[in-house]
Amino acid sequence: MYTVEFRAPRLGLVLLDPQDADEAKAAAGEVRQMFKDNAPSSTMVCTHIPSQGAWPQDVAEVIVAMARADNPLLICNGILFTPGGSMALQLSRMIRDAENPTRFASPEPSLLIQFYRKHATPEEIELIREFLGATMPPERPDFDW
Repeated sequence: MYTVEFRAPRLGLVLLDPQDADEAKAAAGEVRQMFKDNAPSSTMVCTHIPSQGAWPQDVAEVIVAMARADNPLLICNGILFTPGGSMALQLSRMIRDAENPTRFASPEPSLLIQFYRKHATPEEIELIREFLGATMPPERPDFDW
């Protein structure tokens, strides 16, 4: 299961829980198309991965390749994952292995919102908050990505 939705001039929202490699490739293709459709403008992506169980290796490889891709139009990508379970460990390793500094993953929606504050408008922050189902964290001027 996945959804890719463009909700603002610079914001893509992705729900990502592919069941097999074909579905992961389809999701990756829709994300690439979202960037093409918005070019030449840059895009922020907010991703929610609701699964707790680990993906099969072939699915993980597709997701790592997508995360590793150097996309000059990507402003940043925050990833919300469910704490605990094997998915949290797998996702942490995948983000590390992708070696892409524009990506941040956390089980805490409030940390993701802080991550986006550097780049997002108040309207975009509200869309992200709604997508993640988060409460608004207080401003933290000392919080620097």
